[in-house]
Amino acid sequence: MLRLALQRIQETEAGLNALIITGDFVKHGTVLPELKGPKTYSFEVLEDSFTRQRALIAEGMEIVLRELPEVEVFPVIGNNDVIVHD
Repeated sequence: MLRLALQRIQETEAGLNALIITGDFVKHGTVLPELKGPKTYSFEVLEDSFTRQRALIAEGMEIVLRELPEVEVFPVIGNNDVIVHD
């Protein structure tokens, strides 16, 4: 879906100089395991979650930079993109 959106930008926005990406790259609950009962995660689970969040963000940014190499890209980190967020 990201590639299709970037392809559409290339087709419709000739001469684009800058792109602001407004964060929340990772949706709620994407990288945390499902829990039954109260949500209590160990440090190891949270650390693993954050590692996977960073990988998803990095992969998305690599695609953007590859598809729009001449465009200045400004990513903003959203509240879903931090270590503890379900």
